[in-house]
Amino acid sequence: MSDNQLGIRRLNYEIPWELEGQFNECLDRQRKAAAAVEQHDLDTATHLLKVNLQWCKGHLSTDPIHPMTLWHLGELGVQLINMGRFNEAIGYVGEAYDIRESIDPEGEDTLKILSLYARTLAEEGHFDLAAGRRLGAGSTLRWLGQSRRTNNANC
Repeated sequence: MSDNQLGIRRLNYEIPWELEGQFNECLDRQRKAAAAVEQHDLDTATHLLKVNLQWCKGHLSTDPIHPMTLWHLGELGVQLINMGRFNEAIGYVGEAYDIRESIDPEGEDTLKILSLYARTLAEEGHFDLAAGRRLGAGSTLRWLGQSRRTNNANC
């Protein structure tokens, strides 16, 4: 199975030599997290992603791994939604959005994750959650709803 099939992208980054070892460790955790999600071992996947998330927070300006972490946060969030663990899923998308917003407020990865969350919630019949109206969803999913309304109005 290729990296792309695991949701791990090939990035066009030149990894700074001083971060190369840490980058490889993060990449290994990403692969393990993806495998854990496929095996429905969400506790292991959650732990691995939290470690990478903390690393990303400390290396926002030089971090070549954060797009992969965001991708896996999205994958994990969908699994959590499917298991009915909505608050956890919303927490993950909030973390992903906070990280991405600090680098690129128009981040396409985050929009894809948010869209995927909202679509999955709606398909499960949780329309209020998809619109960010229940369970303390916070501003992230409300932002998605506003963004979609704005985009639909512009069409």
